[in-house]
Formats: sequence, structure tokens, C-alpha cells
Amino acid sequence: MTLGLAGGLVPSASAILLLLAAVAAGRPVLGLGLVVAFGLGMAGVLGVIGIVLVRARSLADRLPSMAADGRLGLVTSLAAATVVLGFGLLLVGQSLTALPF
Repeated sequence: MTLGLAGGLVPSASAILLLLAAVAAGRPVLGLGLVVAFGLGMAGVLGVIGIVLVRARSLADRLPSMAADGRLGLVTSLAAATVVLGFGLLLVGQSLTALPF
């Protein structure tokens, strides 16, 4: 529910720019159609994300005692933090190699 509200209540800057560009080009009907397609695409993606989250939750509930004593949450949190840290270090390394020393 929150996912849908977040996607639907906040105006999308991309959709607004798309509509404004179409109006400036003198094709407002095309812009409106593109914004509708944009909204349907967002609704589809948010729906799929919601379904995946519900199925993942039911899968996690069926895991053995690892989920019961909280180790699964710890392991997944550490794995996610490691992935984010790895990507961050990769980006820092790439930016450092691009500096003209």
C-alpha cells in the first residue's frame, strides 16, 4: 500500500518534463499519451515489486530455524551492506582513476 502511495502521490519530474516538452513542440496529445504510458509502466513495475515482496515474505517464513532466531535478518542485512559498500568503493576507485594527477 505504501509503495503504491509513494509512486502515485509524488509527481514524477520525468513525466512533467515529457509533457512540457511535448507541449512546447506543439504535440500535446502525444505528450499526454506518453505520460499515460509512463504511468501505466510505473503501475506495472510497482505491482510486480509488490508481488515479489509478498512471495519473498512467504518464502522467508518457510525457511528453517535460521529465520526463527533472527540470523536470516542479520545475514541479509550484512550481505546488503557489503554489496552497497562494494559498489561505493568501486565508484570511488573509478573516480580516483579519472582525476588528472
